[in-house]
Amino acid sequence: MGLKEIEVGFPSAGATEFDFISGLVKTGRIPDDVSIQVLTQSRRDLIETSFASLVGAKTAIVHLYNAVSPAWRKIVFGMDRAQVKQIAIDGAKVLRDEAAKQPNVRWQFEYSPETFSTAETRVQPRGLRGGDGRADADARQPDHLQPARHRGMRDAEHLCRPDRMVRPPHPES
Repeated sequence: MGLKEIEVGFPSAGATEFDFISGLVKTGRIPDDVSIQVLTQSRRDLIETSFASLVGAKTAIVHLYNAVSPAWRKIVFGMDRAQVKQIAIDGAKVLRDEAAKQPNVRWQFEYSPETFSTAETRVQPRGLRGGDGRADADARQPDHLQPARHRGMRDAEHLCRPDRMVRPPHPES
């Protein structure tokens, strides 16, 4: 299919996903020119499990995330902005330390603030703000938070661009 990067799962979700991912790596089913990606919350135990699933990989992407919205900060975590930011920083340090244990892997790291669309603009990632510093509120919000007209426009633009079309996995589709 020509894919060069593919998200294969969330290895810390349970034994099934962990075994699937580590099995792909250990049996050599990942082509040398393909990077597999795993997703993990910014928690030491989950990050370590994610790295354990990738032992023997040639190249891998670890995508780290944590919730940043006021509801999560206040109700779930009982933290302020600085403390939630520290969750991401601490997770990045664990990424660094775990990657050092597997120096033969070509690592890439990604980060996403989960629930950013309901966070204040001061908390949203800088990449989502325009040159004037204001947030581009509709740019990457989940569908249920976007006005219907934006969803329709985005979907139409996506479907009309041949370079963005995804081929179905089954030839008969």
